[in-house]
Amino acid sequence: MKLHYFCLLASLLMVFQQFRGVNGIVFYATSIFESAGRVGTLALVATTVPMTVTGTVLMDRPGR
Repeated sequence: MKLHYFCLLASLLMVFQQFRGVNGIVFYATSIFESAGRVGTLALVATTVPMTVTGTVLMDRPGR
């Protein structure tokens, strides 16, 4: 039962990520943040890396 909860949670997070359009922002990040210079790129990395680590830890918590 616990594994079903985490699988459902992961699936919903992926669906919500698609609806927010974050993939489009990340795909075009180089051209979007080119005008902002290095600060824009660092801001993208500063948000992407912690969220990836958090998602990995949450998904690895129930085990494999």
